[in-house]
Amino acid sequence: MYWFISLIFTPLILGAQTQSELNSYQMGQLNRFNSRPLVKLSDEKKLRKFAKIDKDEAAKIAIKECNLKKRGYIRLKRYGRILYYEMASPNGRVKINALDGKVITCGGEK
Repeated sequence: MYWFISLIFTPLILGAQTQSELNSYQMGQLNRFNSRPLVKLSDEKKLRKFAKIDKDEAAKIAIKECNLKKRGYIRLKRYGRILYYEMASPNGRVKINALDGKVITCGGEK
């Protein structure tokens, strides 16, 4: 019986996410029910409300962690439950988690 329980729970423990994500209530707040053109603007306002770090902090983290020389254009985006800042720089795109400040990708793709 013990091996059966460990067989079931081992993938759940090993497959746990290491990045911070939006919870179910926050995801419900972001659902779109209106197709007007200004909805995108209001979505960005909602995303800013849930972000724990601001654009300046994200830019400082990107410059420090990825050894960038210049700060590029930075924008708050969402992919599923992950909320992140994307910064375009001459070295490539840098993605930083907006909930905990961890670097997701560091350059590479332009």
